[in-house]
Amino acid sequence: MTLRVTRDDLRVLLDLWASAGIDADGVCGWVAGYWPEGGARFPDEEAGGLSVAREVVAELDLLPVHLITVEDVPALLRALDARPGEGARAVEELRRYREAIDRRARSRALRRIPLYRPFCL
Repeated sequence: MTLRVTRDDLRVLLDLWASAGIDADGVCGWVAGYWPEGGARFPDEEAGGLSVAREVVAELDLLPVHLITVEDVPALLRALDARPGEGARAVEELRRYREAIDRRARSRALRRIPLYRPFCL
């Protein structure tokens, strides 16, 4: 069975995380149900196959690797707010945002959390 993942589904997940209704482990668990073995379908796919929802799920799938935390939720939500045809721009902005994260500072802050520990510097 192929599951649909919409931008609204992801907004609900991110809002839940931002309001402490779920933690990073819970986000990872949610993503594991859809990606990649789950065979999710992304109805926001644009010409050329780009899907902002797919890119956000990919970011969340690598949440511990990239040291993504709840403080990054606004950047993820901004990407999801991209208008049709602006997906490439939104994905590029999200990539630049992630690359600008101070990994050393994040590592110091997250190294005691088991989910992140293996990926801390």
